[in-house]
Amino acid sequence: MVFYRHCADPVFVILYFLVTDKLKTKLLCFLDFNYERYHESLRNLTPADVYFGRDKKILKERSKIKEKTLLERRKNYIKRKLALDYENF
Repeated sequence: MVFYRHCADPVFVILYFLVTDKLKTKLLCFLDFNYERYHESLRNLTPADVYFGRDKKILKERSKIKEKTLLERRKNYIKRKLALDYENF
């Protein structure tokens, strides 16, 4: 049987890997997948974020950061444009 990174069959993992080091490695792989790996289909959130209901808070915070960044970029563009227009005047 082939194991994929996401450890698809946890029951088989527990039965097959009775040696604690191997079991610990596979369980950590499963936790990494759910807690650390971002999924594009979940709007770049981890499955744990969505499951525990943190998704709305995270997306709201990202939206605020995006608005702030776009405003700063717009300000910098206008400053640069005014400086270039002043030099060419």
